[in-house]
Amino acid sequence: MSRISTCEFCGKLYEVRSHRAVAHFCSPRCQGRAWSIRKHQLTVDKYKATHITLDDAKLAYLTGFLDAEGTIWRGYVHEGDARRAIRISIVNTNRAVLEAIQSWVRFGAIYERHGEQENHFGMKTIFEWHMYISELVVKLLEQVGPFLRIKREKAEECLEHPVTSRPLTFPYVAGFFDGEGSISILDKQKQKKNRICSAVMTSNYKPVLDEIQALLGYGQIYGRENRSGTAGWQLKVQAHGDQLRFAEAILPFSIVKRERLLEMVQFIKGKDWDMDKWGGHKLAGVTDDELQQLYWGQKVSVRPLAAKYGAKYNSMYQRLKKISAKTGVSMRPLGTNQTLTKLETRR
Repeated sequence: MSRISTCEFCGKLYEVRSHRAVAHFCSPRCQGRAWSIRKHQLTVDKYKATHITLDDAKLAYLTGFLDAEGTIWRGYVHEGDARRAIRISIVNTNRAVLEAIQSWVRFGAIYERHGEQENHFGMKTIFEWHMYISELVVKLLEQVGPFLRIKREKAEECLEHPVTSRPLTFPYVAGFFDGEGSISILDKQKQKKNRICSAVMTSNYKPVLDEIQALLGYGQIYGRENRSGTAGWQLKVQAHGDQLRFAEAILPFSIVKRERLLEMVQFIKGKDWDMDKWGGHKLAGVTDDELQQLYWGQKVSVRPLAAKYGAKYNSMYQRLKKISAKTGVSMRPLGTNQTLTKLETRR
């Protein structure tokens, strides 16, 4: 006995050859998809009353890290589905930061993405935090959307309405730097006395670096667009004083780069600035008494003194400032300087 019925999933007419009184689907494939959708709906109903609440600092950090290392996806999971799915994922080699984000949001799963193999991260294991329940993703995007810079358009597409921008904060900068930043302490010309330090943030989206630069009040942006319209931009914090201010501003929020930031602070605060790349090491054999006699006694100016010993102006000035602080004798005002040439002519 056979009869014609309509598939409840795809709507196609099919011939029922079974003796069962009720047949709902035309094939096992449609039956599996229907049960998958039903299971998803049960999950949605379970989490409809769920609230995701984060304080502003954690929210801003998560947004900065999402802009740097995350992906927002919207599309159809299966062909023929009536509704679209929304996903969020963040990839990083530091599992601790993904576990922190998971504990804040209270949802999502962490996977080992590729295992230990050669890739653009080097020989490191790559981890991914993945949030796949669309209703919960929408609730999270409602909160992070105002902080987003790079991925704001994608968030608005998922939410189907525009979001009001909120000002940039240091927790956002900490999250963005944890994802796209780097700190290097290098030996110039393989001499420890010439060690230099640099802090760099990289992005293909220049406006976010402009905003960070405006918030910091220092740093320089380098890079340019090519013919295809793409470019790699860098925000460099080069002055050691600015690097110290930058580190102290984001250290309370940083997770991935925290150890490197502490190392940079220790390097800057512990460096002997007389022994820098400008030739200050040449003053190591010069005694304080000799410099006091020339600078305060014979009133020789800083620049001729630096030239006498083969150092630069800044190195000599910093050495004299240390002597001044130690002895309590203030630096001489301008207009009281004499050159070594005049002294030698007078002799």
